[in-house]
Amino acid sequence: MSGPLEYRPKFAPHVVGTYPPREWDEDEGEWGEQRVELACERCGQTHRVVCTSGRVRDQVARFALGHVHQDPFGTRVPKPGIGSEP
Repeated sequence: MSGPLEYRPKFAPHVVGTYPPREWDEDEGEWGEQRVELACERCGQTHRVVCTSGRVRDQVARFALGHVHQDPFGTRVPKPGIGSEP
């Protein structure tokens, strides 16, 4: 067994998910569950989730969506001629 893996979504590199590699359970004949540790390095919030589907990166991305910590529409600059005063 190797060490824990880590994933950071490109749109939120301050969010990290740490999880063990996926392992096959010979006795049960199915993939074992993965315990995912989620953390936001900006606000310090952490969360734990158990993934049984193997789609760990989806779990991390879902957590990251709530931790963007900025208004994506608040920094827009109007282009000349589009929605701006003459």
